Amino acid sequence: SVTLHYLKSGECRVRLIIRRQEFFIPATLLLFALKDTTAKEIFQSIVRGDSTNHWVSSRTEAMLRQHSLKTRNDVLTYLGGLFRHVFGNTVPKSLSDKQLCFRMMDQHLFVHVDKKSPTRNVDKFEVLILMIRKLYALAKGDIQPENPDALSSHEILLPGHMFLMVIKEKLQEFVFGLGGMILREQRMGRLMAFDDSYIKKLLAMHPKVGDRVSYLITTGNLVSNTGLDLMQTSGFTIVADKLNYFRYLSHFRSVHRGQFFTEMKTTSVRKLLPESWGFLCPVHTPDGSPCGLLNHLAAPCQILPNPPNFNQTQFKRLLRDAGMIPKEMGINLGHRYCSVCLDGVVVGYVDPENITALADTIRGFKISGKLPKHTEITPIKDMKDRVFPGLYLSTTPARLTRPVYNLQARNNNKSSNGLEEKKAKTMEEENDEDDDEERKDMDEIHNDNDAGIEWISPMEQCFLNIACVPDDYRE
Repeated sequence: SVTLHYLKSGECRVRLIIRRQEFFIPATLLLFALKDTTAKEIFQSIVRGDSTNHWVSSRTEAMLRQHSLKTRNDVLTYLGGLFRHVFGNTVPKSLSDKQLCFRMMDQHLFVHVDKKSPTRNVDKFEVLILMIRKLYALAKGDIQPENPDALSSHEILLPGHMFLMVIKEKLQEFVFGLGGMILREQRMGRLMAFDDSYIKKLLAMHPKVGDRVSYLITTGNLVSNTGLDLMQTSGFTIVADKLNYFRYLSHFRSVHRGQFFTEMKTTSVRKLLPESWGFLCPVHTPDGSPCGLLNHLAAPCQILPNPPNFNQTQFKRLLRDAGMIPKEMGINLGHRYCSVCLDGVVVGYVDPENITALADTIRGFKISGKLPKHTEITPIKDMKDRVFPGLYLSTTPARLTRPVYNLQARNNNKSSNGLEEKKAKTMEEENDEDDDEERKDMDEIHNDNDAGIEWISPMEQCFLNIACVPDDYRE
């Protein structure tokens, strides 16, 4: 996790957690390390031409004046020297301070950015600039803090993702441990020829990776040097009760907030918020201590296990064709323009007057099959609701999604085979009186080829007009 802190002096500090240790790095140093830039460019990127906003401009100027390092090479060397003792023997001693800083940023700063992208450091620069602008808006009082207990702020930690993180860490420990044993044998003069018997002897001296994973599955206890950025180290496995088939199957649709929250005395984490409608069952939660923490997915709700097989370059091309301004022109735009974020990366900008039209065009691409069907599209036009504006798009896995009817697309499909670029309105049809009709609707919803079906996420649901029953629909 990357956390941005605002200080009373107006400076911003980035908090990184590396091997269970917290490090607070001035945001300006990371900006200089990520991109070969100048203080003037950073100032213009944050202020965005808003000369009347002295609150932001004065703090940005003060933040840039607090540090004497102004070149990228000096900052990279400085940060790399500070973090050398943190990595220890996990990095080669021949690695320079500059190279070590690049490795630190690749492994611990905005890891969601594609490491194979040649512009990954520039993308991280844009993300950090956006975070600073949002933090200043929060400190000034223009927006309200996001609710960490809201379902729109959550993703699901799937078992496969958990096992993958554990196996990756244990393999790294195995390789580092094996390398350390070879170096120790060499220093003591006992290094022999690398035949099969000698290799097997070295491998037998190190714990097996499979045993570590088996221990996690058997006991539910996590033994990790890094903590894997999780808030608990136990309680990762449960025993599935077999009282009846429905009780047994319900375990595989359950979602637990985490053992850490069971000891909290506040009840805010247990509340069922309105945006959970359609994603979590409002009644299927046990009594007692796990009440509100152990929930179950609603019947039509699905969790994305894998990222879609879709080229993001094609996605960006569709966005530009639909009216998005490329991010290369962002520094020349005014402060009123909203950022367009795709999977947590700034890809462009859009005029707030056109943000709704752009979102509707993308929604049409999504329903017609030109974009992944589980794409999250959340347009926020302005700060009227005290929410930071922007167009937020997401195709990442581990998100909750549910199907609804997009009435505009459904009606257009019945009259013609094309989709009109108009405001999309959605509606969910539920009929509890007739079981046959309900079963028919569910079969239609799960049919991917059915026109008018759109998959939405909790955050997306907050900004859509969704009818629960037909009487709620309004033109």
